[in-house]
Amino acid sequence: MSITSEAIWAALPTTNRGRPTILSADAKGERLAYASNKSIFLRSIDQPEISKQYTQHTQPTTVARFSPSGFYVASGDVTGTVKVWDAVGEGATKGEYSIIAGRINDIAWDGDSQRIIAVGEGKERFGHCITADSGNTCGEVSGHSSQINSVSIRQQRPLRAVTGSDDTSMVFYHGAPFKFNTKLQEEHSNYIYGTQFSPDGNALVSVGSDRKVWVYDGKTGEAQKRIGDGEHTGSIFGVSWAKDSKHFATASADQTVKLWDVEAGKATQTWRLGEEGVMNKDHHQVGIVWPHGRTDGLVISVDLEGRLNYFAQGNPKPVKTVYGHPKNITALGLVDDSKPTIFTGDYEGRVSSWDLASGTASAVEGKAHSGQVSAFSAGDGRVHSVGWDDTMRTIDVASNTFTSNNVAALETSGQPTGIAQSSSGHVLIATQKGIDIVSSSSGEKTGELTTKFSATSIAVQTTDSSTVAVGCDDKSVRLYSISSGGKSLTEVATIPNLTAVPSALAFSPSGDLLAVGNASGGISVYSHSDLALVTSRWSAHTSRVTGISWSKDGLFAVSGSLDTNVFVWSLKSPGKRIKAAGAHKDGVNGVVWIGDEGAKGVKVMSVGADAAVKTWKVTDSKIQTRGRIITKKKTFLPSNFYTCAGGGSAGSKAKVDAAEEVRRVPAGTAFPLPTPGQNDHGFFTLLAEHTEVKAIKGRAGKVPLLTPFLVLRQRAHLLCIVLVRICVADKEPIAHNAHNKTECKHESWRTWVRGPGAARRWWRRDASMCVVSWRGRPRERSLWWWRKVTPRPLNSVVVPQPVTDDDEQSADQGGKNVGEAVQNFALLHRWKVSTHDIVCFCQDKDGLSFVTCLDPCVDSSLKGHKPSQRDRNVQQNPTDAG
Repeated sequence: MSITSEAIWAALPTTNRGRPTILSADAKGERLAYASNKSIFLRSIDQPEISKQYTQHTQPTTVARFSPSGFYVASGDVTGTVKVWDAVGEGATKGEYSIIAGRINDIAWDGDSQRIIAVGEGKERFGHCITADSGNTCGEVSGHSSQINSVSIRQQRPLRAVTGSDDTSMVFYHGAPFKFNTKLQEEHSNYIYGTQFSPDGNALVSVGSDRKVWVYDGKTGEAQKRIGDGEHTGSIFGVSWAKDSKHFATASADQTVKLWDVEAGKATQTWRLGEEGVMNKDHHQVGIVWPHGRTDGLVISVDLEGRLNYFAQGNPKPVKTVYGHPKNITALGLVDDSKPTIFTGDYEGRVSSWDLASGTASAVEGKAHSGQVSAFSAGDGRVHSVGWDDTMRTIDVASNTFTSNNVAALETSGQPTGIAQSSSGHVLIATQKGIDIVSSSSGEKTGELTTKFSATSIAVQTTDSSTVAVGCDDKSVRLYSISSGGKSLTEVATIPNLTAVPSALAFSPSGDLLAVGNASGGISVYSHSDLALVTSRWSAHTSRVTGISWSKDGLFAVSGSLDTNVFVWSLKSPGKRIKAAGAHKDGVNGVVWIGDEGAKGVKVMSVGADAAVKTWKVTDSKIQTRGRIITKKKTFLPSNFYTCAGGGSAGSKAKVDAAEEVRRVPAGTAFPLPTPGQNDHGFFTLLAEHTEVKAIKGRAGKVPLLTPFLVLRQRAHLLCIVLVRICVADKEPIAHNAHNKTECKHESWRTWVRGPGAARRWWRRDASMCVVSWRGRPRERSLWWWRKVTPRPLNSVVVPQPVTDDDEQSADQGGKNVGEAVQNFALLHRWKVSTHDIVCFCQDKDGLSFVTCLDPCVDSSLKGHKPSQRDRNVQQNPTDAG
């Protein structure tokens, strides 16, 4: 089973009131780069649902800038650290540099993508110039007495740089290396928020909180003119040039984005966001970028809510708005109807709906929560949400709006911690004081249960809709029965003495099982009928479990935790799990299983503190070939097939090219062996039929599948069941013991040893057979046989019981189990030479391989060969073979 990332629906940029937000576009105009929480997102402009996340910063990020080449990104955080990383490949970090002792406000690249200037809130200095590849100093930033908000580098030679600061001044630098040249103090009367050179390097523009726009000569830094007096009525937070160097765009707190003609000195188009005539801080435009490399003249701005607004020249309204969350997503809910939709709520009370088909988000309109959203429940075309404002609100799914009736702000009895809805129309809210019962249709509270404990989580059984499970802070789970009118709850059972406070509950779709996740990271599954413990082995999380969701067939479950990981669990194999490590930076806050085919190609969705929504594809079959794990299709595999194919090196593992399905071979299974004269391929095909392996192919151009054997892997032991058939019709010895290294001295055999720890091989001189014993790594300790003749087979061989993970027997006892199987087989067939067959059971123990071989001394025609002591022991006591 495997889990792979399929999509990242990016968080919105992090914004702060009264501070610019930096947006950067690559040279082709295809992607945006921006900072969000502790991550940097590279997001497709035309397909916003496609993005890439960089998570190597350990503190909140502040800025990200593409290099002019488009191959690298430089990003900064609040600690003054700048990281340079790969924007095209896997996001590998190329360099990490400490620039200043404070927040990085802006970063600029030179035209060669070799030098970087980073500025911000320093103590001893407010910026620094370095080389991108090594961090060596290539100049100094000086001349300011307060934090620097903006920096820009001229892309042509001679190199020039400019910085704008809270001290109302601009400093002009010559380089490289960059050195102070001129300080301009008369143009702006307040904070300078934006400075940028034109693409051709001939002009420079600056903007600030004094609402002024100044244009300068790009080579000398001399002020040329002030334009657009009175156009903006609020602070101007950003400026960005068009690629023609004749126009630029500005974004302002007056809720407008303007396009400017430099030569004419006036605004040519204005877009106003929000309701006309009404000032709303949420629509303050705090950042802007005019992507180059495009032909449509697209301009993108970001408002204080983090929403990305797309503008096209000539169109009076934004052509697109990208919604999402700029802050920690704290709740996740699924509406699984004809059009599957998920709802997400964040730390500040925003609620968004996401179309699963397109990956696009829409803001839920209407009066939202004023605090953190805690949980969602869905049913009857409605979605109910609870939040830290101690209210329950209802969303109409069809209109994607909060309802305006009294359900919109139903007050709860205490701070809500969870919500669940039954199919009978009852909504149950867990609070710190008890449990509230609300009618889903009328929105009125029908009942309330006051408790001595604080409810930490809640779940409703979906089949009978009358059973409610409530997690309690006294380390127990209580089960209640809902009265027919939904007026009261009656306690019917208790799961006491849990190891930690339950933090997440989930009934399986059939209602037969209840999964309980706790604050310590453990998950236990109980039978609903008698509360018997089914498994407690889902315990890989190291922090509080925040969400559990079952697959529709009830065989698998997915969980998320504050440890940042997502795990997928199997009910049939509770000791096995697959992990999406670091799924969300700073923690996973919700998971949901999507699909109707169990674990076959379905998807899992998760949300977390990085404010991103992620989709994971779950597949579950693994075939191991040549030490690699390749993902196939079906269920968990405790066993794998290896073959030694003709034409290859003796003892090497030849790959199984195609296996559509492999299943467990239970102990006691009898493999019917072929009738005399049946060839190898026919034998393996017959074996494959009994182990449910389909569509087996041999290696192209080789003799296929000459030596099949089955390997059952366990945690501490390696049990090999080797099906070997050899020809000894000419009465030649083939015995070899891997333990005492007895050599075969018969004249028709020759040996070849390839050095210490390598394979020892015995070749028959006519090259029709080779016996190989491996003394390498434990997983390779087994006996290999390679031959070119057809033997006479036995009737069957029985698979012994392997040592399991739960078996507390020692390795010696495990060997005894295998030895008993060998003994039974030996007593049945007497190790007769006329049998011409050998079955070898190899148990890895203390670094040694134990191999049972045919005794060559049974036949008196073997002249001059004496059996080893181990051969004698095996003949006298076959149990020792284990």
